[in-house]
Amino acid sequence: MKPSLSRALMVCLCGIRQAVRQNIEAAEAAAVAVTVAVAVAVAVAVAVAVAARG
Repeated sequence: MKPSLSRALMVCLCGIRQAVRQNIEAAEAAAVAVTVAVAVAVAVAVAVAVAARG
């Protein structure tokens, strides 16, 4: 994992924590955003690995 990517994930997680305090609906939206971000990160990592092999 690239440092910038893990930093971005930490920022998202901190955002979720704040959202939980403020509003449960906002926390759910943040959780969905993090799930999408992780899925994109995995897809990029797989694409890079495949490109490196090929």
